[in-house]
Amino acid sequence: MFEKFRDIVEKRRRYAQEWKERTKGKVMGYICTYVPEEIAYAARILPVRILGCHEPPSLVSTNFFSVNR
Repeated sequence: MFEKFRDIVEKRRRYAQEWKERTKGKVMGYICTYVPEEIAYAARILPVRILGCHEPPSLVSTNFFSVNR
């Protein structure tokens, strides 16, 4: 069950493209953690969090959230 969610998170760009094609809806990328996703969902927009890369920390990671593995 969790594999499906992990796949969506790891391949979120592909998921967003497929969702957009399937629903003819809009996709909204956001960086800030305080974005109220519920408003986007209510407007039939798929909110997609823009994350940092999976590379070692750098100067950028102080400004952007990154997923550390």
